[in-house]
Amino acid sequence: MVLGLKGKVFQVAFPFKEIERLGESEFKYQFEGKQYLIHWDKNTRSAWISNSKGETVPSTLLYWFAWYAFYPETEIFKASQS
Repeated sequence: MVLGLKGKVFQVAFPFKEIERLGESEFKYQFEGKQYLIHWDKNTRSAWISNSKGETVPSTLLYWFAWYAFYPETEIFKASQS
């Protein structure tokens, strides 16, 4: 599974295995000039994104192959990026 974020120009996919590798319930991520907070709930294995105001940002939870079919040029988050 991945958490997908579609920007105005680019897209980024956060694979659950990479989010889990961080071992944190949230982390900051810079994307298209904006600061986002990526949230992870290990108990429910769910993820979501909020902006700098704490508002939930539209994102998508889906299988990698489905995200890739629509966004083959997507950036892929690696735990070492944070």
